[in-house]
Amino acid sequence: MDSGRAETVALLQRLHAEWGAEQPSGWDNVTVPQYLDALAGWLPDCDGFYANTRQRVPTDPWQIVRDGLQAAGVYE
Repeated sequence: MDSGRAETVALLQRLHAEWGAEQPSGWDNVTVPQYLDALAGWLPDCDGFYANTRQRVPTDPWQIVRDGLQAAGVYE
């Protein structure tokens, strides 16, 4: 397994662990539909995220997915 995929799997495991028995603190999108809607909204807008944070859009698509997975908890 390449490192990008392995890092994405590790992130998914960490996000899952954040849920524990209760919704994670600091997340605005706490249902699966809210989270998926936010992820679907963030991905097409990610160029703006990278520009606003003065980062280049990653060439590694796994990094973009990881950033989106993290952002989806709070993206509106």
